[in-house]
Amino acid sequence: MPSPDLSSTTVRELAALAGLPLPEEDVAPLAALLAGHAALVVPLLELDLTDTPSALDFDPRWP
Repeated sequence: MPSPDLSSTTVRELAALAGLPLPEEDVAPLAALLAGHAALVVPLLELDLTDTPSALDFDPRWP
């Protein structure tokens, strides 16, 4: 899986969706930080978890 590349446009759209004001001078540094954080997730997405049981077991019945 390739390393994530977040454009300035994507960062502005994410801030707008979250309802956060984002000054123009903060867009480029934030894009770099978010790309770095997203890159940390890539190895986790590549793990083979097919034989791993779920950590949560939801039972909708009230005890």
